[in-house]
Amino acid sequence: MPAPLRLALVSDIHHGDDKLTKRGSAALGLLEDFLAFAGDWGADMIVELGDRISDIDKATDAVLEKDVAARFVNLNTPHVHLNGNHDVAFLGEAANAETLRQEAGSHAVMLNGWRLVFWQADAFIPYPNPFTIRRSDLDWLAEELPKSDAPTIIFTHVPLGEGSMVGNYWFQNNATHGGYPNASEARAIIERHGHVVLCVSGHVHWNSMHRVNAIPYVTIQSLSESFTTNGEAAGAWATMELDGSQLRWQTYGRDPIEMTLPLRKPEECWPEPLPPLRHLKRAWRENAALSGIKALVFDLDGVLYRDADPIPNAPEFVAWANAQGLDIAAVTNNAGRTAADYAAKLAKLGYDIPESKIITAGMATARWLANRTPGARIHALGPPALKAELQAAGCVEVGDDADFVVAGITYEMTVGDLSRATRLLRNGAKLIISNPDQTHPTPNGYAPEAGAVQAFLEASGGKPAAYVSKPNAFIFQMALDLLGTSAETTLMIGDTPETDIQGARAMGMPSALVETGNPTDGAADHPPTVQVEDLAELQVLLAASR
Repeated sequence: MPAPLRLALVSDIHHGDDKLTKRGSAALGLLEDFLAFAGDWGADMIVELGDRISDIDKATDAVLEKDVAARFVNLNTPHVHLNGNHDVAFLGEAANAETLRQEAGSHAVMLNGWRLVFWQADAFIPYPNPFTIRRSDLDWLAEELPKSDAPTIIFTHVPLGEGSMVGNYWFQNNATHGGYPNASEARAIIERHGHVVLCVSGHVHWNSMHRVNAIPYVTIQSLSESFTTNGEAAGAWATMELDGSQLRWQTYGRDPIEMTLPLRKPEECWPEPLPPLRHLKRAWRENAALSGIKALVFDLDGVLYRDADPIPNAPEFVAWANAQGLDIAAVTNNAGRTAADYAAKLAKLGYDIPESKIITAGMATARWLANRTPGARIHALGPPALKAELQAAGCVEVGDDADFVVAGITYEMTVGDLSRATRLLRNGAKLIISNPDQTHPTPNGYAPEAGAVQAFLEASGGKPAAYVSKPNAFIFQMALDLLGTSAETTLMIGDTPETDIQGARAMGMPSALVETGNPTDGAADHPPTVQVEDLAELQVLLAASR
């Protein structure tokens, strides 16, 4: 069994001028703090994962790199450097190696019985194209890993795990540069080796961990990044301690994280082969997914009716649910009618859902605004039902002195109406939209919805809109409060992945996507708990689960 190993890590120093959210002017001072810490802590090795600078031009970059390199001179602790994309933008690998007084390229070392692989996969980005792992880099990894069966840790600048970048300031908006498009080829080599216990990277400017086939892929926050730390440099560095069975990881600074992970055993991988996923999902769905359901929340259009006609099997399903003692509510993103209007329509179509159990987008908007700003001074632009809900909630229509523009859609809306709203927004009013849906289906094709008004007013008014209809959590919480049930025991039934399903998932509610309304292409991005052809199929699944 290898001896304990203690490593200190830093990444994405970005020494230089402040640039966007990088606080490069603070980088050298923070780096000196890190190096002092690493020496006092007793690290067996210091690992620097690249992007020491924010590239400008060849001459300036050379000076900046020397500034960083000077901080590592005369250290008593062994240290290793990898190059990041900023380091090689103008200087190249050889120039960096000379400045840092270290060998260029990939290499491996043994330390305390652990094999540390410093894989210098190509980090140059040929903008606007993404960087790609060179075939020669993959060949080196495939040849190097089998040389030892010691537990192995791989260090790279760019992550290999292809974890989600949702919420990442840089790489959600620049997804093609957040990782290698052929990273799966590297992972296949790593998994075949069977002795890699951990992969560590920088580049993506945040802390993350996820496993792929039993191997943890960990990233470390940037030393000088500020997008997660309220404009201040994160001051992030990490320590990792390994013994024969586990990893203890701690990231320091303003964005700290601490975790303990079991290490992968030799040749360990996730179970395979598994049955086809669709079969596994179906079995799980029928036997467990819907157990414990006590209440149902329906979307209306596309689930219970289409225009003036009930959807086949839907009235029978609602009658069955009532007979089973399931509590029922309905939530619609339409603000064009009141709850009383919808109750009357549903009764005419054969449904027993009272007015008291129906929530409209107009109701949610009015309650949210009244909760935040009692007696809010508004200018309402939209259907009479929306205006009535706002008035009932205590909002006051004041015209040109409004603090809020609350907008829905009516077919009587004119350019003059939109112009008045634009002037109010430009004079400081906030924009609230009844619902973000851009269109809704009709027997004659798609018609514009409030989201189209939103797009117009955001462009002309110069500010983003707020909304609390689906998929916002506020309207889902209204339904739960109305029913008196928990999210886990309340099933959302809808036909739109981007609103019904996305919102339910965010609330922790199970969801059923029915294929009787809007196109369900978005289910891949917002997967429901179950997807069914119609409510008759859902009734079979619910009955089996009960």
